[in-house]
Order: sequence, then structure tokens, then C-alpha cells
Amino acid sequence: MRVLQRAPRSKRPLRFRPPPIEPTPQLLWLLEAAFADHAAALPPLKEQQELVSLAERLSLAERIWSRRKEGLEAAPGLLVLAEGLRGAHARSVAISTLYETVAREVAGAASEASIPLIFLKGYALVASGRIPRGRRPFSDLDVLVKTEDAERLHRQLRRRGFVAQAASGNEQHLASLTPPAGGTLDIHFCLHGLALDGSRWATADELEERNLLEHLAGHTDNCLVPTLGLLCAHLLIHGMAQHIWLPDQYPLLRLVGDLIDVLPDDDSWEDSLQDFGGALSASIPDPDLAAFRELTQELRLGRRLDLDGKAPDPAAVLLRHMLAGALEPNYSASLRPRHAVNRMLAAARQGKLRAYLERKLRPLSDPDATTGGGKFASRFRGHLATAGRAIRGKRHGRHRSRDRSEKDAADSIE
Repeated sequence: MRVLQRAPRSKRPLRFRPPPIEPTPQLLWLLEAAFADHAAALPPLKEQQELVSLAERLSLAERIWSRRKEGLEAAPGLLVLAEGLRGAHARSVAISTLYETVAREVAGAASEASIPLIFLKGYALVASGRIPRGRRPFSDLDVLVKTEDAERLHRQLRRRGFVAQAASGNEQHLASLTPPAGGTLDIHFCLHGLALDGSRWATADELEERNLLEHLAGHTDNCLVPTLGLLCAHLLIHGMAQHIWLPDQYPLLRLVGDLIDVLPDDDSWEDSLQDFGGALSASIPDPDLAAFRELTQELRLGRRLDLDGKAPDPAAVLLRHMLAGALEPNYSASLRPRHAVNRMLAAARQGKLRAYLERKLRPLSDPDATTGGGKFASRFRGHLATAGRAIRGKRHGRHRSRDRSEKDAADSIE
């Protein structure tokens, strides 16, 4: 399995063509402070507020403070930087505390209805103690329940004051809920993109049958989290398959940090992911996953990757994609049509294309279906038009190539 060993680098190129990124001292220090195992050198003393802003744009401020707090507090002349990173970390701790309150309320409602509750992604990482509180911020609470329990739990929570957000459901979860305390709750009935049997997306029943769940300590008896391997596989697919074309909306460097924290070396990567190679291969292209693994290794060792774009190193290309997506608006905007096409293809593979299109196109005929429907409909039309032009361009290119080949053949006969 390719996730078990260091195979030679794939000769296939990555799907991205990010622009060069200037390797400024500020950026190089942020990467070292956020990911390297060794102690980071002191950051540049000038422009500390700009350094804080850059860390926040890359979603690294909380992580850096969590890892480098003692050194930053003791270093002279870094008051502005320390205060900025401390504030970002404090906000992350507050959000984690809020979602813990929400999680316990959801767990109580699920327990009353005898519904097993599986926490996913960010909350699962923090609540299980795999990542320190505050290091990894998250913007919503994701839970997975059995398909037949999803609507029942949704109704139970609405009776408790949770408010359904209009037209926010999709092929993996019901309409999002806004808890009384604030935030967002998504009740999933499957794990989007994770097909353990090679066909359908995994459900809570399947995870239970395969013994891929663990009880969550400190919560009610009905609370569960995925095993470490399943949790990492789901995080990888969520980031590298579902949101790889939205680096301005989903902080991919946060995913790098998650995997470095919970899989700190080659042995732990192999031990945890050995049973999920097929599921990962089905969702993430081989070159992308190989580049991601190499990227985590290089950053953990504190090695500097080529950001100028002079060398076609896959890990460096992936890092530039992550950085440019967060820092270069034109680059991130150019990726959105590809994301729309990929979502349609993923829905089609699951036999859910019609439902996907009906949900996305509903604002065209029903302006009250969701807030901002007109803007979304216009943007979605643009994505479809772009996809159509790309498909027609490829067909036209094939036809021109075939016509040219036929002409060359005729000339040779003459």
C-alpha cells in the first residue's frame, strides 16, 4: 500500500499550478515555529503586527502560541507579537469552550432519545485530548448518527431551541442548526468521500460493525469518537479531496498541523492508516497524498522548501498551493470552478447528482430558499459555464489533433 512506505516520487504532476511565493523571513519563521520539531529561532523584530496578521491569515497564530509560548514570553522585544498570538489563542480557547457546551447539550438530547453520537473532526481531536485545547480552532461542531436517527435528533434539538438554517443541508448532513449558545451544528448521516467498502460513503452502522469507534471520556455513555486511523483518514479526505480547491475558505495548513500532531513520525502514519489505503486512494490522487505526506515530514524536520517555483518538487508545489490560496485572491478565485465540478462528479459517483443539482439550483426559481440566493445562482451559473467551456475545449482539442493526424497521414501517402 502506498500509505505504508516511502515509494519513489510519482512522475505524474500535481493538479495545481500555484504562483511563486516570496520566501520572506517572516513567512519562513512562521512555518518553522508552527511545524518544526526543533526550537525556532527568534522572529524578525520589525513589523511584528504584520507578522501577527500573516499568522492569522494562514490560521497558524493559535498553533504557534500553543507550541512556542514560553520562548516568546521570555524573548525581549517581542511584546507586540506575543500579545497578538496570545489573543488569537485565547479566542480559540473561548470557541472550544463554547462548543464543549453545545456538545454536552447535544449529547444530552441524544441520550434521552437513546441515540449514539459520534463526534468528528475538530471537536473529536480536542475532546479526546489528541490536540491541546486552543491550538486547533474550529468553526462548527460535526456529529455523525445512524441514518434513521438523524431526523429524530434534528427534531429533538429544534424543540430545545436550536434553529435550522435555511437551505443548508447537503448530501452528507441535514440542514445546519444554530444552537442557543451560538455556533453551528451539523448532523451527518454519512462521511462524505470516505468509502470503506469501495462504493458507498461510510455510515455510523458501518463504523460500529468494523469496530472503528471509541468511547469519549468525560462525556455521557452514548458519546463516541472515531479511532485515530479513521479520524486521520476522514481529516485527509475532508481537506485534500473535498476542500483542496478552496484553500481560501478551508485552512489547509491547519490540516498539516493536525497530522503532524497526531501522526508525529513514519511509524505512527503507517500504523494508523494501513487499513485505510483503499479509501484514501479512491478520493485523493496518489501524487497529492504522496506530496502531502512528504510535506508534513519536511516541515516537521524544519527543512525549507522551494517557494520560488524554480524546482518542481511536489511537496513544495503543494505548500505553494496552500499559501497562495490563503494569500493570493486571484489564485483562489481561479480554483472555484474546479471545486464545483468536483462536487458534481462526487455526487454523480454516489448516484446523487440529481439531488445535488436540485439543491444548488433551487435559488434560481425560489429566491426565498436561502439568503443571497441570487448571488449564489449567478456564481453557480458561472461555474457551469466554465466547466462547459473546459469540456468543449478538450473535445475541440481532440478533434483538431485527430484532424491533424489524418492530414499528416494523407500527406505521407502522397
